[in-house]
Amino acid sequence: MTDVPDDQLMREVRRLATEREALTRKRAEVTEQLRAATVRLVQAGEISESQAAALAGVNRNTLRTWLGKQDWL
Repeated sequence: MTDVPDDQLMREVRRLATEREALTRKRAEVTEQLRAATVRLVQAGEISESQAAALAGVNRNTLRTWLGKQDWL
């Protein structure tokens, strides 16, 4: 183990957990903004689904989900 007191380690874990939670919320917010902007771009006919998926950094299935489409097997 280390020479760091347990209470200091607990504070560090709490701090990191809080930071992780904030980053998770931020990621969700940015993903929603990306989804909305990408959907608007595709619906405006400015770009194909494949191009939009590549531009947004997602796979085509994710894009189709964002567009409310489902691929049936």
